[in-house]
Parts: sequence; structure tokens; C-alpha cells
Amino acid sequence: MGLRLLFAGTGWHVGERIPTVSADVLLVLSDPRLRAFALAQLQEEGYQVVALPTLGPARRLLKACSPFAVAVVDLADLSDEDVRGLVRSGLPVVAVAGMLERARAQDLGLRRVLVKPVTVGQVVDAVRGLRKPKAGGPACQSSAPT
Repeated sequence: MGLRLLFAGTGWHVGERIPTVSADVLLVLSDPRLRAFALAQLQEEGYQVVALPTLGPARRLLKACSPFAVAVVDLADLSDEDVRGLVRSGLPVVAVAGMLERARAQDLGLRRVLVKPVTVGQVVDAVRGLRKPKAGGPACQSSAPT
């Protein structure tokens, strides 16, 4: 059975098996308040959400099978290679970026950019514009790296 909701405050530990995941939205925001409120609002609207403070724990899932329909990511916390990987995956990405990071986002191929400060409503509207709530994307399972 796929895990329908995951809220990880610190992520998984090395060597720990990642659970099966099926979700509409990957929410990677370092601001704990924005992450918590966006998670709550997206759930209220019927989305299945995986919310994380960093991309690290989700990176293995994305490499294994990309079980998400949309990703919302804080650009300040991602390397250029992380961003390029998300773009190459074909996953629709909404970047949350500071005014100075906006050009970087566009240079890296991101077309949907929310400029900080960002409201929960802006995050939800961006997701809603890309994906209607469903029972989650395709489930997949990933093991810890060997």
C-alpha cells in the first residue's frame, strides 16, 4: 500500500528504506511556517502532498520513478544540478525565489517562479494551475542507496 501523506521534519537517515509514495505534490520549502501552512491548505483542497525541508530525501524517489505530478521548491536551497535534474525529469516545477534568484531560475529552465515573500495562496494557486487534486501520482518504492 502506498503512503498517501508524508511530512518529514528532518528527512530519512542513510541506510533507511524510503516508504512507497504516491502523491500529487512534492513541496520542498525550507521555511517551516510556509511549508506547514501550504501543506495544510493543499490537503484541504484534496491534494496528496509530500512536504520536506530539503530535496535530499526526495532525490532518491525522483531518480527512481518520479511519483509526483508537481514540485514546489525553494530555489535558494537547490544547486544548479538539482534544478537541471528536476527540469530534465519533465516534472512541472514551481520555484520559490528571491528577486535576485529569478534570473537564475529562468536561466536554468524554470518558467514558473514565485518571488519572495510568498503567500500560501500563491503556492496553492500555482499548484492548482498545474494539477487538479487526484488520488496521487503513480506509486513507486525506492530503497536506500547501496
